[in-house]
Amino acid sequence: MTGKAQEATASGMKKSLGLWHYFSMGFGAIIGTGWIILVGDWMEIGGGPIAALLAFAVGALILFPVGAAFGELSAAIPISGGTVEFIDRAFGFRVSYIASWFLILGNAILCPWESIAIASLIGEFIPALKSIPLYTIMGATVYLPTLLIAVAVSGYIIYMNYRGVEQAAWLQSGMTKILLLGMLTIFIISLFKGSPSNILPVFHASESSSTFFLGFLQVLVMTPFFYLRI
Repeated sequence: MTGKAQEATASGMKKSLGLWHYFSMGFGAIIGTGWIILVGDWMEIGGGPIAALLAFAVGALILFPVGAAFGELSAAIPISGGTVEFIDRAFGFRVSYIASWFLILGNAILCPWESIAIASLIGEFIPALKSIPLYTIMGATVYLPTLLIAVAVSGYIIYMNYRGVEQAAWLQSGMTKILLLGMLTIFIISLFKGSPSNILPVFHASESSSTFFLGFLQVLVMTPFFYLRI
């Protein structure tokens, strides 16, 4: 019996993911479509790029102990279930059951949000999709083509969860490679076309932030959601 097979028999779990898969799933869970769509809003709320950069740096430091704790728990309790199992071991079934429902509700909200964000991003690149308006809500018009794209993305997310982690890892691996390649391309272009003067002014007052510190705080309170979810 091979070492991998022995490990699967001992723990009751099949080891089907490699180091790259873990990296791509973790990276993709943080750097998602929400970052691409809302990066301009962060700079607007913060009063400039400096406040937004500092807020996300501080947010990363705050969440680092949480990530370290999950890493230790995953190594100490190598069973399927993740957070639900950790809570069950520490606080019992009742608390774990309640926490599970909160996790389900949180993810049930997240999946449609991601689908809408992806459809909106595609609509920006292909303006022709913004046709056949259905209705308007909070000043935003919903179009039939982008709505169908969002429904299709939601369906695929459900399908991936049904197939298991290997299907999700395969997709996440490919998307992460594309995203990293795009980031590298932008970085190289910025070296030749960018300028440090674009980061100025350090702060500009807006309707949402009257001081630098207030703008920093308003971005900071959003960082846990974007680091952990999208």
